Amino acid sequence: MVVFAVGPFAESFYSRLSFFLQGEENIGRLDVSTSSLQEIVTAQYRKIKSRVSVEVSKKPMGVEVSLTSDCDKPSGPSTCLDVSEAQEVNYVANFVLTKEACESKKPLQATLALSGFPKDSLTVQIKCKECECGARKVQNSTVCSSSGDMLSCGGCACYEGFSGEACKCNKATGSYDHSKSCISNGEECGGRGLCKCGRCHCYSQYLGDFCKCERDRCPRGRPQALLGGHRQEPSECSGHGECQCDEATGKVTCDCRPGWTGKDCSCPPPKQVEHLCRDKRTRQNCFGRGDCECGRCRCHDGFEGKFCQKERGRDVCSKLEPCILAHQFKPVDKTDEDQDSGM
Repeated sequence: MVVFAVGPFAESFYSRLSFFLQGEENIGRLDVSTSSLQEIVTAQYRKIKSRVSVEVSKKPMGVEVSLTSDCDKPSGPSTCLDVSEAQEVNYVANFVLTKEACESKKPLQATLALSGFPKDSLTVQIKCKECECGARKVQNSTVCSSSGDMLSCGGCACYEGFSGEACKCNKATGSYDHSKSCISNGEECGGRGLCKCGRCHCYSQYLGDFCKCERDRCPRGRPQALLGGHRQEPSECSGHGECQCDEATGKVTCDCRPGWTGKDCSCPPPKQVEHLCRDKRTRQNCFGRGDCECGRCRCHDGFEGKFCQKERGRDVCSKLEPCILAHQFKPVDKTDEDQDSGM
């Protein structure tokens, strides 16, 4: 952390420089007193000491973590300012897991730590909840083709010898010709999968109702602008969507989960990232000159910069020119002009 001790003339410049370098305005104004520098260092130390920030230092692939706090003066979802020495601050961590992460059966754990104090950390063991479908609700249900009982979750518990989502497959008699619904253009599952009870079960590198799409064409990415700084490896639909196959064209697209957007579902919900577009000086999103998209400012025409704070085509000199001219050259008095012309 850098602290700037400057005179009043340069205070504005170094305030912006400090914010640019470290995201905070750690500056103090020098005066003629000998104790001025010591007072600045002491004040800035207290400011830094009163800042509490929690970060996600480690997490497995397929797990997203969002943090919220109950502090009085938040600066983003994971940082609190002006925290007194005896004050208690509570953080809540929300974990969202992908289906693949739960099915991997690998131990899942994430580590939360105080920023700047990696030894002060908390390791959280994550377990996926196993859904219990419940008791049998309707026996010999027509929903289950009268060959099984319907469960409270809506699924079927097929009787012995029957299988499939609706218990339509009779292994003993072959009463349900399941292969017909797997055929497209005269070929069963496109030769890229196996037909099981009327549905194509594609080989791992293919997908679609008839396995017509190649899985490696599914958009891949990594979630952007997330907390904690953990950089994930690219995954299908960034782990926040499902690959969808257009059987007619063979094109693969992502069907994103609610709130997530982008071609590869890499843009988090706006509430998670809008603070990244907010200028800490004005507290405006993109200076009111742009739109926050995926945690970054998309500036309107004529503006640029991280927060759209710069006016394109105008340098510092051109911006200051009207003020300098007004200060150096006073307006000509109309009466003086009249006298000089002899009127």
